[in-house]
Amino acid sequence: MSDAFCAQFGPGCSTWVRRLDVFRSSFQLKAEQVVIAVKTVEKFHSVRLPLLREFWTDDSEVEVLFLSNTGGDPKVVDLSKEFGDMVDPSKESTKHGSGHCTKMQAILRYLHKYRPNKRWYVVTDDDTLVNVPRLLRVLDSHDDTQAVYLGERYGWSHMQDREGTNYITTGAGMALSARALAELLGCGSCSCRSPDAPDDMSMGSWFRALHVQPTHEEGFHQSEPHNYHKELLAASDPAVSFHRYNARLPGSASAAEFQAARAGSWRAWRKNHFEEL
Repeated sequence: MSDAFCAQFGPGCSTWVRRLDVFRSSFQLKAEQVVIAVKTVEKFHSVRLPLLREFWTDDSEVEVLFLSNTGGDPKVVDLSKEFGDMVDPSKESTKHGSGHCTKMQAILRYLHKYRPNKRWYVVTDDDTLVNVPRLLRVLDSHDDTQAVYLGERYGWSHMQDREGTNYITTGAGMALSARALAELLGCGSCSCRSPDAPDDMSMGSWFRALHVQPTHEEGFHQSEPHNYHKELLAASDPAVSFHRYNARLPGSASAAEFQAARAGSWRAWRKNHFEEL
């Protein structure tokens, strides 16, 4: 029976994967109509920001902002000046959880206030590798006059007799159309149950209350390539993103060795999985 479920079409297949590119429309999106916000924190600046700059943010045709709890760099926005303890790591990332819910709210409010004329708003983690040209192609194929909440869909509490809640993972990258962002920020009941509640799961609940369904795009990946079947990666839509580094070294390894391993992972992922447009 399993032979009928195929990654690619062949004899006896009842289902198979087909790339969406041949079906994608174009809504004439330009790079300057998109902004990418990288969610970061001071303790990761020295390790993660150099990798981001080397592998995609410095070459991005889309504006990229690093949104943090401190500044010290022209491209790093210190959210604490305006949003105070909403971005205080001791509150929004604790031993009980690191969900960053209030920090996400601060990021979205900042984007809405200081980048008001964008068509798309993208939020990623600071250990997310992004293929920006591919991201633009995907966003361009969606009607941003609607409230669109897009990325890799996860879910919880789904049962046979009850629909649970779906959400877009921020590790893979989350994209909101301008209308979706405006509707979310206009929601009076959309609030964090605690500062360190999971930001992406909270947003799934809020958008469910707003009757906005998440749009799944299979090019977004919450994890590293080795956690996806190689045949699925080969047959499905070209990758937009991968998350984390796959840098597994002995605890005795030096900081330089860990950094080299992280860079090596991203270099291999970009070579093996990022297609040129």
